[in-house]
Order: sequence, then structure tokens, then C-alpha cells
Amino acid sequence: MHWSILLLVEQAADATIARIRSDPAIFRFKRLPLIALKAGHPWADTPPAGLRTIAFTPTGYQVAWCINRALLKADHLARTWAPNGNRWVLGLDSRPPYIIMTEGSPPELQTLSAMVESVRIAHPAAITLSLQLRQRTRMTDDHVLGIATRIAARSLPVLVAAGNWGTFGEGSLSPLARLPWTIAVGATADPEGQALHPDSSIGTRGSAPGSGVTVVAYGEDAFAPGTFGTSFAVPRVMACLMLLTGFVLQLRAIAETRRTGRLGGIPLLQHIMIDRGFTGFDAKPSLPLPMIPRLGVNQAQVIATLEALEAAGFDLQPEPDAGVMRRMLMVSARPMPRYQAHEVGFGFVSDATTIDYLTHFTGLDLARLFIHSDLDEPLCTTLRGYRLANADQLPTLNA
Repeated sequence: MHWSILLLVEQAADATIARIRSDPAIFRFKRLPLIALKAGHPWADTPPAGLRTIAFTPTGYQVAWCINRALLKADHLARTWAPNGNRWVLGLDSRPPYIIMTEGSPPELQTLSAMVESVRIAHPAAITLSLQLRQRTRMTDDHVLGIATRIAARSLPVLVAAGNWGTFGEGSLSPLARLPWTIAVGATADPEGQALHPDSSIGTRGSAPGSGVTVVAYGEDAFAPGTFGTSFAVPRVMACLMLLTGFVLQLRAIAETRRTGRLGGIPLLQHIMIDRGFTGFDAKPSLPLPMIPRLGVNQAQVIATLEALEAAGFDLQPEPDAGVMRRMLMVSARPMPRYQAHEVGFGFVSDATTIDYLTHFTGLDLARLFIHSDLDEPLCTTLRGYRLANADQLPTLNA
């Protein structure tokens, strides 16, 4: 018997809770509101009211409970990431080497590996930092974290919680958030992104967009309603980046197939998260996928865009490098006109803003990401008419 499906326990009657606690075919987690069912369990097809099936694959990063035992005491990290525990992203997750926050014997835990498949050749989507540095820390040119983040930012976006500094108000950004190569994330008080949370750290008045706070996201702790922080906003920005990165990876695969005639694989998306105390975890991929469906992308329109650019003398090869993904994140942000740039940067990001951005993503948008020379107006008009995303599929990708 193997654990075959995960259910999210949103709310349940006493009888359902009693069944969860007594049924040996149900694996219960200590802290997370999840249960795992053994293969053939009747709830797999028709879960009771208050329980919802979580689509386990495809996923490209390990859910919050699949992290190293060294993090058993890093409750802040688990609470921060758990709201994004299992989201759409291209590829399949690797077998978790350890399980935390669980009940049951080790043999039972090992059977959870049946729910995942191993893949390798991961594309690192981003690294996130949620660290509380010592007060009076100055990020000088030779500070080890300044050097490390600057090097990392050449390869992938570096997300940093704007706070974790113990101060509030103007100029309260942490030293890491002030670095020009990091993406500083602030927190809103509502999931729609209408109001900045009063405790969200902000930059200095008059600073340019992106030089202080870069973007903001909803900052409520999923396990403690009413508790807010920039740490809890960071993983929501990570989810947006992973969706954007997955989209560009599909464009790259289409371009490679057109150029070589071979069906290109789309890699697992990997993330790395560093929590306070310098503990961290990352996905460990091991096997490539030869091909998966082009979900959410209009392949014919992508090819037409590439052909139009090629005819104009531009050989465009989409690559999700750090600079491109940073620009896409900024452009996808929804402005918050009530606030200034030092408070919210380029604006609010969420699943909805990302999907809206991709829904309207045109061939001209693609060209402007990768081509830095001027395009003539007839070519711009042609490219503007190509919609590269399959708008009907995009919402289901993030379900």
C-alpha cells in the first residue's frame, strides 16, 4: 500500500476529524492542515465536505513538509513557505530525503516517495532570503552576504524580505533589501493589494522605484490570522516568479524545437530558501523530462513571432536569465497609486496579476525583453497582434 493523494483540510465536521484520527489508511500531519490517503481510499474520489484534493503533480519544488530535518526548529521557515505548499510549476518534484512535522513510523514515511517522481536538470527560479541580521550591520563592499548575493544575482533573482530589521517607518529596510541587485519584498494588508500593511518596511522618500522596495505581496501568516510580515510575502512573490519562469522556459523549448527539429524538455523549476539562522533547503532533481505539454502557451503564435523577427534580421532565443525575470516581475506588478515608489516599488504582485500579465503578453513584449535595438513600426504592429499565452489555460495552471 502506498500513500497516493493529498487532501487539504479546510474545515471538517467532528465525525470527519474522528475518522482522520482513527483510520490507519489516513496519514495525518502534526501541524500542516494536510492528510495523505492510501491508494484506493474512498475519499480519493469523493472527499467529504471541508476537504479538498491537492493536485500533487506536476510540481517543481518540495512542499513545506519535504524539507531537511535540520529545519525541525526552523518553524518560521515552514510557516513562511507553507501557504505556497504545492503550486503549479513545470516538471515533477524529487523524492523528499526527509519528512518533517509528521506522525507515523519511518517505513510509513518512506512510502510517501511513491507520490513523486525523480527528475534532474533543474532550472533555479530564484533564491529567497528571510534573515534577521544583527542591529547596526552595515552591508559594506566586502561583507560576505553582500558578495554572495551579488554573485548569486548574476544567475538568478534574489528575493529578500524588506523587513526583519526590527524597525518600522521610512528608511527601515534591512541592509540586504537595500542592495541594488536584490528584489526587496514588502507586505500588503489585504490579498487584493489595495493597502500597504503599516508594519511593512519601506525605503526613503524620493528614491527611484526598485532602489528600495521592489514589489509588495500579501503578507499574512497562513497559520496565524492577523499576523503579518514581509517574510510571509516573499514566497508569494516566489510563486509569481516560478510561473513567469515556467512560461519563458516553454517559449525557449518551442524556439529550440523550431531550430533543431527535436522536441526539447522543460526542466524542473528549483528554488532555494534561506531562513534566519542560515538554514535552508532546495529541491534535488535527478532525471530530465523528454517532453511535457505546452500548457498555457499558444505555440502557433510563438512560432509566428519568431518567424517575423527572423525575417527582420533578429535571431531571438528566449532564456529566463536573472535580468529578464526581474524585469518581467516588475512589469507584471499592478501599480498602487495611493502610495509612493519608496513604499511599494513597482506595485503589487499575486497569482492574479501574473496571470493577467501573461494573458496580455504579446510578441512585441517578448521582443522588447530580449532585443535592445529599435524595431520599426510595421514590425511592432505585427508583433503586437500575436498573443503568446493561451488565456483559457492560464488560470487552471495555478489551481
